[in-house]
Amino acid sequence: MKRLFIIIALSALVGCANADKANDPLPLKELITKSKTELTSEQWNVKKMLFKVLTENIAFENGEFVLDLTKKEFTDSGLPASYYKEAKNSLKDMNRFIKDMKRKNPDAEFDGERLWREAVKNTLDVVPEYAE
Repeated sequence: MKRLFIIIALSALVGCANADKANDPLPLKELITKSKTELTSEQWNVKKMLFKVLTENIAFENGEFVLDLTKKEFTDSGLPASYYKEAKNSLKDMNRFIKDMKRKNPDAEFDGERLWREAVKNTLDVVPEYAE
């Protein structure tokens, strides 16, 4: 169950992003899936900032994941507004998935806060450079 949640959460966060203009930021899916060596230093810094902002501002409240940050606060950290919209949409998708799981199996326990903390820790174990 934990692995399934982490896979779904990461899949949702990489979402479906497509840049239509040359000036647009790297699509989020590309940014997240590329390694440090495949990104420019600017893109790598955006990726690290995205990880930092999301891990510090996503919470599990009243049975749902929430991004406790306004769009302005998000963009003030140097991240594109399109990433904010994708993060919010991804959280909505995850919350729908959680509700569906609970509806299908009402007796199942789901500790979203613990799972989120474990997902962050596991990511840092794999990519410790995010903490730089």
